Amino acid sequence: MLNYDLSLLKASNLSIEAISSTISVDDKVCQFIISKIVFYINRKKEDNNEYPEGENLDEDELPITREVLPYYKDFMFSSLIEYCLLKSTSSELFAYLRKTRMPHAKKYEKELREIYSKL
Repeated sequence: MLNYDLSLLKASNLSIEAISSTISVDDKVCQFIISKIVFYINRKKEDNNEYPEGENLDEDELPITREVLPYYKDFMFSSLIEYCLLKSTSSELFAYLRKTRMPHAKKYEKELREIYSKL
């Protein structure tokens, strides 16, 4: 887990000190992380409504969630890096997403900018 976090940090070209100072001075960090989580929860609900009115699946055809797993202890770390990049050097965000091999990086960057702009 730690190696993964270090690779994210290296890809971002940020320092722990830069992230730490942003956390300590900026009160919008928590709001960004919560907004990001809510955004993707709502999008997942929208994706589940893919059938037109009257053509929904029967109860026995609906997908079943077998187990809801908790977040990893470090789930906020990538969000903190994304926030710092949006705040300071937003032009570096796409490069960071590409370095970390984020699927659909351009779309994800657009979504992050949308979330950030609403803070």
